[in-house]
Amino acid sequence: GMKDQVITVSKCLSSMLRYNMRLENITTLETELKQVYNYIQILKIRFEDRFTVDYEIDEACLTCGIVKFTLQPLVENAITHGFRDTDTGGILRLDIKRKGDCVRIRIADNGCGISKNLLLEMNKRFEQTTDHPLDYIDQYKSLGLLNVYLRLRLRYGSSCVMKIFSKENKGTCISMWIPYEPEKRKRIGNEKDHDCG
Repeated sequence: GMKDQVITVSKCLSSMLRYNMRLENITTLETELKQVYNYIQILKIRFEDRFTVDYEIDEACLTCGIVKFTLQPLVENAITHGFRDTDTGGILRLDIKRKGDCVRIRIADNGCGISKNLLLEMNKRFEQTTDHPLDYIDQYKSLGLLNVYLRLRLRYGSSCVMKIFSKENKGTCISMWIPYEPEKRKRIGNEKDHDCG
């Protein structure tokens, strides 16, 4: 009785596996977003009515180059941690806009939020790792948010900014800025293979 859901999950997982096996470190924002969509489709089937997703994507950003696996870990954090106590009514927002020579990316949720002490600790770690990201990459490889930040710093240097805003029982917003650097799109096989939707 779940044939359609099984087909969707299979297609999404296949697309994500192919994406994972590709060797390039930089991709387009459009391609990265397709994999985020695949991931969300799977979780929407798994969790049913736990959350909805609002997308506000500026098409002028889609050709921007971005470090591979930047967005999915942040979305995963929002769903896994932000909605851990949520049975229904969760809202996840992806807001991406071009601002001059930069791209602003915001991933926000209305979940449980982050405690004040943990938020201070996380922002402190951001400051500590800003100047010498290579010194910390192994230490934080299992911490999705910090790992994403370190990889962005290695790629963009001081041109990348990431901040966390959160209130307990209100939600969390991850806001980042990266330079707008057009990435030549690489076509590998059928483009439909990269999107289960």
